[in-house]
Amino acid sequence: MKKILAIAAVAALTAGVSAYAANPFSDVSTSDWAYQAVSDLSDQGIVEGYPDGTFKGQQNMTRYELAQIIARLMAKEDQLNAEQKATVDKLAAQYADELANLGVRVANVEKKLGNVSWKGDARLKYENTNHKSYEPKEVPVDPKQPNGEKKNEWVATADKGETYGARIRLNATAKVSDQVTVKSRIATNLDFVKGSNGQVTFDRLHVVYKPAESLTLDAGRTGMTLGNAVYDDTFDGVVADFGMGPVDLQAGYGRARGFDFDAYANAEFAFAQAGFNVTENVKVGGFYAKTLDKQGHKFWGVSASADVEGFSLNGDYVVSEQKVDNKKPKFWNVGLSYGEVDTDKVGSFTVGVHYYDVDNDHLFEKNGAEFGFINAKFWEAQLGVAVLKNVELNANYGFHAEDKASKKDLGTAWNVSLNYAF
Repeated sequence: MKKILAIAAVAALTAGVSAYAANPFSDVSTSDWAYQAVSDLSDQGIVEGYPDGTFKGQQNMTRYELAQIIARLMAKEDQLNAEQKATVDKLAAQYADELANLGVRVANVEKKLGNVSWKGDARLKYENTNHKSYEPKEVPVDPKQPNGEKKNEWVATADKGETYGARIRLNATAKVSDQVTVKSRIATNLDFVKGSNGQVTFDRLHVVYKPAESLTLDAGRTGMTLGNAVYDDTFDGVVADFGMGPVDLQAGYGRARGFDFDAYANAEFAFAQAGFNVTENVKVGGFYAKTLDKQGHKFWGVSASADVEGFSLNGDYVVSEQKVDNKKPKFWNVGLSYGEVDTDKVGSFTVGVHYYDVDNDHLFEKNGAEFGFINAKFWEAQLGVAVLKNVELNANYGFHAEDKASKKDLGTAWNVSLNYAF
């Protein structure tokens, strides 16, 4: 949602709280339709501008920014009527995680939300794959003489697959104190093709400690992301995050349980990464990681992202220091998307396309792609649409996949899913 529209809605919510106030922002003139709302809320201390004295009302408002406004509204509850208080309470429940990350303690948040808050999601997903792989083999020059002269030829092995299943996840957040939060997630996956009933597991169970506004310590079975989405899965260990202004530093030690390869899944693992907001809409970052077993597999990467007028451009470049065929494997990707799905706004959508170039290395089975093409170049298209409130339809299509060794076509893959939030 555009910031100016969100502010207008908040102004309507707080109508009658304050009198007319002077406008402090250089880019909001007295002729603007939202002038009164912006100036009133600025005078109340509910909205703030940028250091250069501007408001930038045409930019999209993030959930974090809106949570800040909700926190300030909660601090002024004694000035709201019963209907306004009820609306603020609903907003507080919807943005509970963001408020917790802000360390907000105003107007007895726990009395509104309870010490434990719950939310969850469910997904129905169908996936169809027609992957191929190629191996060099000796075959007869003349098929009629199988014992005769041989030649080397790339031989394809098909790996067709069809899956249809469901996933349900339930998140719980418990406030222990002003600085300590316990979070957990219960998940189960059902396979309707194989008839699996699914197994209920705790795929998240961790403690978040925030000793200072700029420092967060997260310990237990949590989640960890490297780059834009080089790795985005379960991590058993400790993660420290330090943010100050445009710079964010993160380091962790533990085990990356989400890796889809046996060689490193149980190895002790350490990483460090940094992110820097070049401007409000442009971010760059880099990471270094190493397994702490005898193999000592090291890899590093850089990433960048930019958002301009509804368009989002992002990419990653990753190098593994463990050589394969006398060279360091690498992969890179770049993607462009437009729009953003807001499940509170039916019809909102996002559409995009990514290109991937992935070398042959088990590490790169987790590369941010929807489909697992390895040692290949391929494209992926994505579509997401809010079809109902709290219901999103997603579709992904992998195409033009080429095996880098044989230069052969690897086939296509696609999926479609319905995602429900509750």
